[in-house]
Amino acid sequence: MAELVSDVLDLPPPDPDGLAVFCDVDGTLVDIADTPEGVHVPGELRATLDSARDRLSGAFALVTGRGLADVERMFEPSRYAAAAVHGLEIRTRPGEPAESYRPDAAFRAEIDRLAERFSGREGILVEDKTYAIALHFRLAPEAEGDILIELHRSRTRLGGAFQVIEGKKLAELKPLAANKGSALRHFMAEPPFAGRRPVYFGDDTTDEYAFEAANELGGVSVRVGAHSETRAQMVVDDRQILYTWLQMLSRGSSG
Repeated sequence: MAELVSDVLDLPPPDPDGLAVFCDVDGTLVDIADTPEGVHVPGELRATLDSARDRLSGAFALVTGRGLADVERMFEPSRYAAAAVHGLEIRTRPGEPAESYRPDAAFRAEIDRLAERFSGREGILVEDKTYAIALHFRLAPEAEGDILIELHRSRTRLGGAFQVIEGKKLAELKPLAANKGSALRHFMAEPPFAGRRPVYFGDDTTDEYAFEAANELGGVSVRVGAHSETRAQMVVDDRQILYTWLQMLSRGSSG
């Protein structure tokens, strides 16, 4: 059972020399909005992340379901290592080319079919990520059943190498080729992450893969927001605890 953390001092000491830090974005670092474009990253948060990245000698990464271009738009002008689209698009160091999954023609055909099926439906946002497709229904919750049926039809046509994942008021079709856990393992095998202890912060079902990977690698997994079932070792109800921990890390303070 995960430990409920109510004080920042219950988290691992923010050691800039021994840790590699990974953060999910939506729901972890920032509030979820009605649409992906509606999320705002405060300048103060970017400044904290910039300082944390520098003190970690670059061993800081964002791990998200968003596409890499979308992440860069959100955090402009800051740049970080990032695993986007659940690890289907990975950039180990800021400014370097990304490694990415290449969708085949059959998968692209299903993405196009789903986009055509749901584009223009009131309250539904179609997010074509090139390597996956997400359908957001926060503004049309009654469409959830229809969306899930169509996504599972696509998955059945594509075969066992694909999956449907359900998030917070969205559902997504993606290849099984990568997830947030495989992304974390990828980072930890490369400098500047290799040889450090991973600490992963996330809030959603897709982060469970990364919690498991962090645990297996001798690291620490932290879920932001209470949940009855999680692989995370720790749970924080208040995001401010995460912010305070990152600020301590950026300042070089251990409390």
